[in-house]
Amino acid sequence: GMPRGSDMDKLLKGLDAAPKRLMDSAATATASALRASADAGYRTRRDVHGKPYPLPKDGHRPPMQRTGTLRNDYSTEIRPSGGDREVTLRTDTEAKTGRAYDEYLRDGTAKMAPRQHIPKPGEVMPASWDARVRRAQDSAVQKEGARIWPA
Repeated sequence: GMPRGSDMDKLLKGLDAAPKRLMDSAATATASALRASADAGYRTRRDVHGKPYPLPKDGHRPPMQRTGTLRNDYSTEIRPSGGDREVTLRTDTEAKTGRAYDEYLRDGTAKMAPRQHIPKPGEVMPASWDARVRRAQDSAVQKEGARIWPA
């Protein structure tokens, strides 16, 4: 039948909270997709642009993974930014090891070609990373929509 007053109140309260829940769900999905993108580079042995990682001079295999410290060091942060959410992926090997080798690997040095395991600050997100984030966001939005408007 027709929604009663109390049902209508519940629906309106749910709709009021929906934008915040939607933004939070999309941000959480984005953070998860970014971590998955970083990890995919270790599985596929390819950088953010799909190029195979060069072997180190000592020939260590697999490339880009000796101890697992860097692979296990990716973290995400979600910050409110106006009505939006800002999601950041970072590593902080310096805090854990005293050496910022995550940045040396990403940017390269005079003696070593870069191994770009994450996008550089301000760089446009690589296509494969962007696609993974969009799929995760779409899924989160659909789930949230199903909660607000059950079929």
